[in-house]
Amino acid sequence: MNTLVITDTTAVRMNVIADRTQNLLVAGAKAMMIENLKEKLRNGVAHFIFIKKKWRVSRGLGNDLEEFG
Repeated sequence: MNTLVITDTTAVRMNVIADRTQNLLVAGAKAMMIENLKEKLRNGVAHFIFIKKKWRVSRGLGNDLEEFG
């Protein structure tokens, strides 16, 4: 069984996304994707793709480890 934990920060993020997209389902999904990415960054190197302004797609590799900072 998986447990979903929503922190205060995630709830605020969901509200901001919902205000911008006018879609609660999208807001929840995107907020949880951000939490998932943050967890992957804490555990090692993560590969991610994101959309920048003017719909430009960018790829990134990153981590949240001090020894690589």
